[in-house]
Amino acid sequence: NFGRDNFFTPFKNFNKIPIFGKKFSNTRFYYTPSTFDLNLKASEVINNNTPRIGESKSIYNLGLDRNFRLGYKILENLNSNYSKVIKSDLDHYRDNYLKAINKIDPGIVTDINENITTSFSPVIATWFRPNFNINSNYRWAKPIESTQEGARITSQGRFSTSLNITPKAIIEIFYKPTSTSITNKSRSRGRGRTKNNSEDISNEKKQKQNQKVIDPRTKKLFEFFHSTASRINPISLTYGNNRTENGFGVLGSPSLAYRFGFENQHNLNYSDEVGVNTGSIQSQKDYSIRSGVALTRLINTSFGFSRNKSTNVDGSQIKTETETSDFIPIGIMGDEGFAFPGWSFRFGGVEKFPFIKKIARTATIEHVFNGKQTKSWKNEDLQTSKYTASFSPLAGISLSTKGGVTLSSRYAIVSTIDNRYGGINSTRFKKDNTLTASSNYAYRGGINIPLPFFRDFTFNNTINFTLTFDYSNSVTKERNDIQYDLSTTDIRKSWKLSPRISYTFGKNITGGIWYEYRESQSKIIGRKVDRDFGFDVNVPIQG
Repeated sequence: NFGRDNFFTPFKNFNKIPIFGKKFSNTRFYYTPSTFDLNLKASEVINNNTPRIGESKSIYNLGLDRNFRLGYKILENLNSNYSKVIKSDLDHYRDNYLKAINKIDPGIVTDINENITTSFSPVIATWFRPNFNINSNYRWAKPIESTQEGARITSQGRFSTSLNITPKAIIEIFYKPTSTSITNKSRSRGRGRTKNNSEDISNEKKQKQNQKVIDPRTKKLFEFFHSTASRINPISLTYGNNRTENGFGVLGSPSLAYRFGFENQHNLNYSDEVGVNTGSIQSQKDYSIRSGVALTRLINTSFGFSRNKSTNVDGSQIKTETETSDFIPIGIMGDEGFAFPGWSFRFGGVEKFPFIKKIARTATIEHVFNGKQTKSWKNEDLQTSKYTASFSPLAGISLSTKGGVTLSSRYAIVSTIDNRYGGINSTRFKKDNTLTASSNYAYRGGINIPLPFFRDFTFNNTINFTLTFDYSNSVTKERNDIQYDLSTTDIRKSWKLSPRISYTFGKNITGGIWYEYRESQSKIIGRKVDRDFGFDVNVPIQG
C-alpha cells in the first residue's frame, strides 16, 4: 500500500477559467500505484490408492502458482486494477526441490489468467455524470496431459457506459427560482438575529438582485421550463458491448493489446491437428433509455426502450444473429408495427372520487404495456420472428376499504405471434385474457386469562379471510402458408374460486381451512372440473 499522498496538481492555476476551471484546478494525478501484491504458492499432492483387488495407483502433483495484482488510482475518478495468475507443473522435480530453486525454473506453464478492469466516473456537471467501465479477461490453457499441439485461449471483453441526465438541473444552470425556505426563515426570525439568519437574508437579497435583471417575460418563460423539467424523472442511458472469442490449437502467445481487449484478432496460426473447428466468436451490443413524467402529484408515468443484438460464429463458420427490441406489433404477422418504448401509468388518490370515497381509504389504478420483437438469422437468412404485446395489466386497481378489507384486481391481455421462415412459412397467433381478483380481511383479538398470584396470561389470535378468483381465456390460431388465413386450432377457458380461512393462536400455533373449485374447457380435451378441500394445523414441539 503506497498511501494517498503521492500526487501532484498540474492544473492548480486554472481556477480562474470560467465554468470548468475550478474543477480542473483540483485535479490530482497519482504517480504511485495504490496497491501492489505478489504471491508465490507451491503445493505437493500425493495420493496412493491400494484396492483389495487389482494394482495400486499413485497420483502425484507438484505445482507452483504465481499471483500478481496491481491497483492504480490515476485520478480520483479513474481507477484501474490488473491481475495475473500463472500455474506451472513441477512434477519432474519430484524429491529434488532445491534443483528447481537453484535453476530458478518455474516449471512447465499450464495455465495463464489475466484480468484488467478500468472505471472512469467524471463529474462534469451536477446534471452530467457519465460512468465508463472496461473489463477484459484472457486465459491461455494447455494441460500437461494434453497431446494436442497448441493451446486453448479465451478472450472476453466488455465495455459499458451509463449516464443519468436530470432536466431540472440543466434548467437551473440558467435560472433557479427564489427559495421559499429562505423567505420563511427570515419571516420567522425572533428579536435576536443569529449569524445564519443574516446569511440567509443576504442570500435572499442577492437572489432578488439577480432576478431584477431578468425581463418579466423571460422570467415567466424560465419558470415554465423549470416547472416542466421538474416533472421529468432523470433520464437514464446505458450502452454495453461484449465480445468473447475461443481459440483451439493456437500456436504461440498473442500480443498484449489482444489480451487487454484492444484488438479483436490474435493473428496467430492454428495447429493442423485441430481441423476445421478452430474456435468461436460471440458478440453482443445493447443499449437502453429510461425515464418518466409526473403529470400531477398523483399521476406518474414511466417509459423505457431497449435494443439488444447478439452474433455468434461457430467453428464451422456458421453465423447466427438474434435481435430483440421494444416494439408495437401490427398486422397478422406483427411485422407491420414500429419500434416504440414500453410504458407504465399509475394513478393514485382515486379514493377521493365521489363514488369511491364513501368506502375506500386508499385506492390506486395502474396500467402497463410491454411490446417486444425478436428476430433470428442464420447466415443472413431470416429464420424466425416473434412479436409480443403485453398489457399486464391493461387495467388494475388496488383498494383498501375503511372497514379493513383490501381488494386487488388485474385484467391482462397478452398476444404472441410466432413466424417461421424457410420452406413452409408458418404463423402461430395466441391471445391470452386473464382476470385475477383477491380480497383479504384480518380480524385481530385475544383472550385474557387471570391467574392468582401470577401475571394474567394473554392469548393473541388473528383470523384472516381470503377469497381469490382467477379467469383465463386463451385462443390459438395457426396457418402453414402466408397465402392462407389463420384458422382457430385451440380455445381454452378456465376459472378458479378459492376461499381460505387462516388462524393464528398465540405466537406459535397456526392453522387454516380452504376450498378450491376449478373448471376448465378446451376445444381438444373438453370440460373438466376439479374440487379440492383441505386444512392444516401447525403446533411446534420443543424439547
